[in-house]
Amino acid sequence: MQITEEKTEQALILNVSGRIDSKTAPDLQSQLMASVSHAPTILVDLADTEYMSSAGLRVILMGAKACKKDQRGFGLCCVQAPVHEVLQISGFLSIIDAYPTRDEALAVLSG
Repeated sequence: MQITEEKTEQALILNVSGRIDSKTAPDLQSQLMASVSHAPTILVDLADTEYMSSAGLRVILMGAKACKKDQRGFGLCCVQAPVHEVLQISGFLSIIDAYPTRDEALAVLSG
C-alpha cells in the first residue's frame, strides 16, 4: 500500500493505492489520525485501492469518527467495485459518505 497526500484549500486528500489489510492498515491509521487536526475536511481517494479487509474498515471508521468529533468533513471517493462491495456489505455506506468522483466529494464536503 502507498499513501500520498494532496492539499487543497478545501481538504486534505489521502490517495491510497494497493491493498489495505492487517499489514498495511496501521500505516493508514497513523497517517489518517495525524491528519485529522490539520484539515477542515479529509477525503480518502480509493481509486487505486484494490482490496480492503476488516482492518481497513476499522481505520476508515476511526477516521470518520475522529472527524465527526472535531466537526470536520470526512468522505471517500472513487471507490472501485471490490472495495465498494465490502463497504456496502459491512453497512459502512450508510454511515460514511462515498462519492463517485473527487470533484463531487469536494463540492459536497466543502459546501
